[in-house]
Amino acid sequence: MKNKDSIEKMLPSLPQTAQISEQKKREMWNNIQTKQENTYTKGTRGKRKGFVVGLASFVTLFLIGIIVLSELENTGNNNANVNQMLDVSKLEKDKGASNTIYTSYKPISLDLTKQIIPYPSKFPTYLPIEATNGETVKIRSWDPQGKKVSLEINYFKDDAGITHLITFESANFDNGYSVPEIDSEKLELKSGVSANFIINQNTRILEWEENKQFYKLSYTYLNNEQTHPSEELIEEHKNELIKIYKELK
Repeated sequence: MKNKDSIEKMLPSLPQTAQISEQKKREMWNNIQTKQENTYTKGTRGKRKGFVVGLASFVTLFLIGIIVLSELENTGNNNANVNQMLDVSKLEKDKGASNTIYTSYKPISLDLTKQIIPYPSKFPTYLPIEATNGETVKIRSWDPQGKKVSLEINYFKDDAGITHLITFESANFDNGYSVPEIDSEKLELKSGVSANFIINQNTRILEWEENKQFYKLSYTYLNNEQTHPSEELIEEHKNELIKIYKELK
């Protein structure tokens, strides 16, 4: 049918988020066909003219329906694991690192982490060092149901007696990150998001809460020839931590 062909030609041009199952498209098209046949059997040219206008409306509603339904489907898919539990089916317990407070799991890939954690955590896309270790994620579950979860990624580099260690942590509950240290400095990361900047011997730490998620970035710098870091080095590391934050995705 001509009208059906024209609709089918328009479907591939819709956004990818507007694609739904063939079964749903057939059901919606059958409804349009039924309405078309009922209108057409009434005869008369005037009514046929009304049918053309009516069919155009049905076509418009058909296309809008595809977009709305598929957006709802995608929203469900993108948030499939949000507000649910940690999917432990693909995890192996790290018994040596677990205790009575939390259950620790053996490191997994970042891609798998994004699929199984029960919250949409952001992750680093920028680092001031070229890490020599692989990017793996350590996950901990803090309750039997797996609803309270934290994760940790370590980026390591050892270069001519200088050790760099950048650690990224996030959690979907307050794991103590919101408690400011005595010597912390308050920083404004962006409108509505403030952080605590902490200097702890050879480690610089940035802690903040955003969208009900708690984050912690730390930069550890060990130099065999330098006991105490200079003010310039501390400021440099603070700026690097802020830059890592800005590039989180």
